Amino acid sequence: SAPDLHFGCQEGLAGRLPLFRELAPWIVAGILVGALAKVFLPAAWVSHYAGAKGMVGVGMALLFAGIVYTDSLGSLPFVHSLLQKGMGPGNAMILLVAGVGSNLSTLGPVTRTMGRRSALIYALGVLIVTGLLGLALNRL
Repeated sequence: SAPDLHFGCQEGLAGRLPLFRELAPWIVAGILVGALAKVFLPAAWVSHYAGAKGMVGVGMALLFAGIVYTDSLGSLPFVHSLLQKGMGPGNAMILLVAGVGSNLSTLGPVTRTMGRRSALIYALGVLIVTGLLGLALNRL
């Protein structure tokens, strides 16, 4: 028999509402942070610090990755506004990738499940690998 798919049915929509309620505030927060960055961050500052191809730009991206990360969809407007103001492509990649692996919402469950030492090794691994990839991408 055919599988019972609920496309367009109320049961299918009801299953998606909790996910939407959970993600929507983070997406809106990312859009707002992106808009604030677009309007208020000076392009000269972004291109000087975040556009740097050396360790300064990569270090800034690594430092802010876990702090400004909201979620994957919410981070896109923020990173896009920084790219338009002169951020290096490797530094933008660092914000998107390292943000996922080094924020508190990721490290909390990793710490609870695998322990503090494993969470620290995991976070350092994410930061080192994304830092190296960011340096390489900035040089292309």
